[in-house]
Amino acid sequence: DNIINDARKGIVPVALMAGMLNLLLLTSPIYMLQVYDRVLMSAQLATLFWVSVIALVAYIGLGLFDALRSRSLVQLGTWMGQRASVNVMNASLQDSIRTGDKSGRHLRDLQQIQSFVGGNAVTPFFAAPFAPFFILMTFILHPYIGILTICGGIVLFSIALWTDRRARKAAEEVRYADLEATRVADTFLQGADYIESAGMRGLAVNRYRSASADYQKRQRQVQSTLANSTGLTKGLRMML
Repeated sequence: DNIINDARKGIVPVALMAGMLNLLLLTSPIYMLQVYDRVLMSAQLATLFWVSVIALVAYIGLGLFDALRSRSLVQLGTWMGQRASVNVMNASLQDSIRTGDKSGRHLRDLQQIQSFVGGNAVTPFFAAPFAPFFILMTFILHPYIGILTICGGIVLFSIALWTDRRARKAAEEVRYADLEATRVADTFLQGADYIESAGMRGLAVNRYRSASADYQKRQRQVQSTLANSTGLTKGLRMML
């Protein structure tokens, strides 16, 4: 509980940077509208120059805020991993004594949490609350832009929902296959002396190869589904 409460202090600046990023994403449509409304109508190069300078500064700010947000998330994930590692290790030792589980899966779960917090997968949670404001701004720019934004969002959400339904079960199977391959490897490594003396190294290697191949196969299926969805959504975003 203390770790979660302390982590909230680090989430606040990340959320603020996410808000600035969402505002700066409006740079491109605002710039194009200014070019069409002011530059083309007046044919003034000075106007084009200063509008371009403002847009350039905004894009530089966009890159800086994005880098700062990513670095902040990495530091937050590292901090959470360091704070929780001792408690998780103690719990893993107690669980190993009580149940005989020597896989260290709790520590791997902590590493996955740290990777999730420090990666890009968590950024949509910070951007989602600003979506209504972003949509409102697009309607202020032009009603057609707002309508296009809503229609595009519905299409992209439908694709994401379809992908989630296809990939969720497969991802769960990948997790279990990974745990099975890791369990097999840990078991054989713990009994390495007996396996070597009994001349069972080949059997052990083949057993692990089979478990690893099943994991790799399921992993490729999930990655293929995600790659197809990513390519489709990226194309649609470029069209929009």
